[in-house]
Amino acid sequence: MLHGHHLVNVCKITGLNQEKKYPETRIFRAGRNKFRYLYYFSGMRNSIGVLLFLLCFVSRTVMGQETLPVSGFGPETYRAGNQNWMLSQDDSRHIYIANNSGLLEYNGAQWHLNQTGDGGVVRSVMVSENRIYTGAYMEFGYWERQDDGRLEYTSLIPLVNGGIRYGEQFWHIEVLGNYILFQSPNNIYSYHKEDQSITVISSENIILNLFRVGNNAYYQAINEGLYVIENGKPSTVVPYEAIRNEMIVGLFPYNDGMLAVTRGSGVFAAGDGKWEALPVEGYPYSESIYVALLLNDNTLALGSIGNGLYLLGPGNGQEQHYLQPTLTNNTVLSLFEDASGDIWCGTDNGISVINRQNTIKLFNDTFGKTGTVYCSYQENGLRYLGTNQGLYISDTGQETPYRLVPGTKGQVWTITRIGRTLYAGHDRGTFIIDKDRAELIFDQSGTWELKPLGKGIIQGHYDGITHIDSTGAIRKIKGFDLSSRNIVVENDSTVWIAHDHNGVFRLKMNPDATVKKVRSFSPSANTPQGVSVFKFGDSIYYSTREHIYKFLSEADSFTPENRLEQLTADTRRITGTSTVTPDGVWWTFGEDGIYHTATDAFRNRPELRYVPLPAAYRSIATRFENISLLSRDKYLVGSSMGYVVFELPYQYNAPRKLSIQAVETADRREHYTPRSLNNRDTELPSRINFIRFEYSVLQYSRLNDVKYSYRIANYTPAWSAWSPEATAGFKNIPPGEYLFEVRARINGQVTGTENFRFTIAPPWYASRTAAVVYVLLLLALIVFVHRMYSDYYRRQQQRLITRQQKELEIKQLESRQEIMTLENQKLENDMASKNRELAASTMSIIRKNELLAELKDKLSRAGTPEDTRKVISFINRNMDDEDNWNLFKEAFNNADKDFLHAVKQKHPNLTPNDLKLCAYLRLNLSSKEIAPLLNISVRSVEIKRYRLRKKMELDHKDGLAEYILNFRASTNS
Repeated sequence: MLHGHHLVNVCKITGLNQEKKYPETRIFRAGRNKFRYLYYFSGMRNSIGVLLFLLCFVSRTVMGQETLPVSGFGPETYRAGNQNWMLSQDDSRHIYIANNSGLLEYNGAQWHLNQTGDGGVVRSVMVSENRIYTGAYMEFGYWERQDDGRLEYTSLIPLVNGGIRYGEQFWHIEVLGNYILFQSPNNIYSYHKEDQSITVISSENIILNLFRVGNNAYYQAINEGLYVIENGKPSTVVPYEAIRNEMIVGLFPYNDGMLAVTRGSGVFAAGDGKWEALPVEGYPYSESIYVALLLNDNTLALGSIGNGLYLLGPGNGQEQHYLQPTLTNNTVLSLFEDASGDIWCGTDNGISVINRQNTIKLFNDTFGKTGTVYCSYQENGLRYLGTNQGLYISDTGQETPYRLVPGTKGQVWTITRIGRTLYAGHDRGTFIIDKDRAELIFDQSGTWELKPLGKGIIQGHYDGITHIDSTGAIRKIKGFDLSSRNIVVENDSTVWIAHDHNGVFRLKMNPDATVKKVRSFSPSANTPQGVSVFKFGDSIYYSTREHIYKFLSEADSFTPENRLEQLTADTRRITGTSTVTPDGVWWTFGEDGIYHTATDAFRNRPELRYVPLPAAYRSIATRFENISLLSRDKYLVGSSMGYVVFELPYQYNAPRKLSIQAVETADRREHYTPRSLNNRDTELPSRINFIRFEYSVLQYSRLNDVKYSYRIANYTPAWSAWSPEATAGFKNIPPGEYLFEVRARINGQVTGTENFRFTIAPPWYASRTAAVVYVLLLLALIVFVHRMYSDYYRRQQQRLITRQQKELEIKQLESRQEIMTLENQKLENDMASKNRELAASTMSIIRKNELLAELKDKLSRAGTPEDTRKVISFINRNMDDEDNWNLFKEAFNNADKDFLHAVKQKHPNLTPNDLKLCAYLRLNLSSKEIAPLLNISVRSVEIKRYRLRKKMELDHKDGLAEYILNFRASTNS
C-alpha cells in the first residue's frame, strides 16, 4: 500500500496546477470531440441515493471534523461567471483565475475582470515571468501589466501558420523553459518566448490533458496512452493497453517514475511502460476525482465532482474533507497552491481559499447540531463541549462526531475538574460527569461555577452560593444572595465574587464555610460589558472593558497602577471578561483578536502577546467569552458558530506590505481614467479634480483582520477612521500640490505608509502664464490708467484754465458791461439832460411864440396901422421858425440821434416840414402844442398829420403818433 511515508521523496511542484476539465469515461466511449461539463451526473445511478449519501457525510463532517480556516468568494462577490477553471499567481502575489466571464484578478482586496475582445470564457491561465498567459475559446495569448496597473492583451493566434481549427478551446497551459504550451482537445501549441514562433503537435485522437513533471511535458490521448514530448515530438510512456480507459487527472514525480491520479480508479505508479495500482490509505475510491494536486508538503489534494475536496496527509494518511458550505460548491474544477501555502479551489460556483499556514483550526456547527459553545474541557482523549443545547462529548483520537451526554440537554455554563471528579454547571443545577454519563447532584438553582474551598467546593448559582462538603452534602451559604457567575478563591478564608452590575465583592469566610463579612468594591463607572475578577500570580485583579485593577492588601483597595493595565493600555478590548487558564496564562478579548501574557525569559515579567482571531469568527454574547486549555499550549475558544482551536506560539503568514494598486482620475462627469503608478508625481489639469485610489495588503487569510486609514496632506490632514474598505475617493479637489497617504492595520499592527504625490494645476486663468499675462496686463493697465489720469488731469487743468479764462472773460465782460451800464447810465443821464434841455427849449420856443402871437394879436387891435405893421413885421421876424427849428433840430438830434435821418431814409418823400412834424410827434406833442411851433393853426396841424400819414402809407388801423413813437432807426431797410 502507498502510505504517506512513501511520498516523502516526491519532488515539490510549486505554483503548478495539474487540474483537468474534461469529461471522463463518456469521452472514451464516444470518441468524439465534445467536451461537456455536467455529464457526470449521468454516472450516478440514482439521485436520491446520492443525496442521502451526501447528507450523511455532511452530518458526520460538521459534527466531527475540525478544518483549516476557509474563505469563500461567490460570483456575487467577484462579479463574474460561476465556474473557475484554472488559477495562477505572479511574483507580486496577485491571483489570476480563468473564469467563465474572462480573466479574474484578485489582490487581496479588489477583484478585477479582464476580458478579450469577444468577452468570452477563459479556460486556462498560467503566469510566466511578467506575462499572464491565457487560453480561451478560439483564442490564446498573454496579458502584460501597463504603467497604470491595467492588463493589456496580445493574441498569439496570428503567429499560428494556417490558423486554428474552428471551435477550438484551450483548456490547459504549462511552462517548460522558454516554451509556453497551450493544450486544446486537438493540438498542443508550443510558443517560444524568444523567437516568438509557434509549433504545433497534433493528435489523431482527443488530447485529454497536459502535465509538467520535472523538465518534461506529458499528455494523454484517447486510445493512445500517455505521451512525453521530446525534441518537439511525442513518444509513448505508458501504452493504451496498460492505461485503458483510466483518465489521468494528476501526474507527479514519484521515486524514479511518476505518480498518476486517475478519475475513478485511484493512484498508479507510471513510467517506462509501467502502470501499477498503488493503494493509498484514506483514498476516496468511491469519488469521481476531477483534479489532483500534490502540495509542497506532499499532501495530496483531490477535487471531486459533487463531493468537495479531500486532503490526504503525507505521514499517516490523515484525511480532511471539505464540503459545502465550507466550500462555495461541492464540485472542484481547479486547485492551486500559492506562495504562502494556501490552497485555492476553483469550484462550479465560486472560489474557496484554505489557509494552511497557521495553527488554527475551526469547528463550524453549520447546521446548529451542537449550539453555542460556552465552555470546554479535554482529558484522556475525550473532549467536552458545554453549549446552550447540552453537554457534548467526542473522542479526539478517533475524531468521532460530537454526541449529547444523556440527561444533560439544556444550557451548560462550566466544566471543571476538582480532585478526581469532573463537574458540569448546568441551568438545571450541578452534574457529575463520568465519561459519557452524567449524574445530577444539585437541582435547586442553576449553577454558574464551581471552585475548591478548603476540603469542600463553593458553587456559584443564579441566586447566591452553596457549599459541598467532603461528604457530598450541599447547603446554602447565607449572607450573599446575588448571582455568582465569577468566583475566585484567594485562600480558605477569602472568596472574591464579581457581579456584572454591582461590582466586586470580597467574602471573608469562617472555617465552617459560612460568610463572616462581605465588602463591596464598586467599579468607578457602569460596566455593561461585564466585570471579571481573577487571580494572576499571587495577586487579585478585576477587569472592566476599559481598565484592569490590582488589589493592594496593605491599602485594602484596588489600583489601576499595575503591569496588566500598562500592557493593555493601547488595546481595543471589547469586554471586561478576563480568564486565567490552568497553565497560568492570562487572556482577554479584543476587537481584532485575543491577548494573552507570556513570560519574558530575560526580565522575568509578563509581556503581552496577540492571536489574530477577529470577533467575527468567535461571536458570542458579550461577557460570555470563553477560552480553555485543552493540552499543553493548545487552546479552545467557544463561539456561536462552534469553536476555534489554536496552539502557542501562534504561527501565521505575516501579510506582505501595503501597496497602491490603482489610481484613477476624472472630471465632473466622473468618467474615470487610470493613471500611471510608476510616476508618483502626477500632474493633473484643473478640470481633472476627481481622484480615486485602490490599495491592498496582499494576503488571503480568513483570520487576518485588515483595515485601512488614509489622508491627503494639506487637504484632509486628519487620518480617516479605520475601515476594511480598500478604496478612497475625493471630489472637487482645489488646485495645489498633494500627498495621498494610506496605511493598514493588520491584526492590530499598523504598517508603514504608502503614498502617491499629485498636483492639480490651477485653471488657465490662475496659471503661471496667466499670472505673467496678468502682471503685464496690470502694468499695461497702470500705464494706461496713468496716461488716462495724466490726460484727465491735463484736460481738467485745461478745462480749469479755460474756465478761469472764461470766468476772467466773464468778469471782464461783466466789468465792460458795468462800464457800459455806467456809460449807458451816463448816456441816459445825458439823454435825460438833453431831453430836459430839449423840452425846456421846446417849451421856451412855444412860450415865446405864444407870447409873440398874443402880442401880435393885441397889437393888431391897437395903435396906428403903420406902427402896428412895423411891430408885427419885427415880431414875424422873431417868430421865424427856421432859427427855432435849427435850434430844436440840434437839441433833438442830441436826444434822439439819427431819428430824422432814419425817417428820411425810410420815407424819402417827406419834406422838411414833414420831418418837423415827425420830430414834434416823436416828442409826443399834441396838435395844439405843435401848432404854435409851426406857426399854424391846430386845424392845419391836423391836415399836416393827415398828409404825413398818407406819405408814410400807414394803414388806417395804425396811429401816426404810435408809429412815430415806436419807430427805431433799425427799422430802416
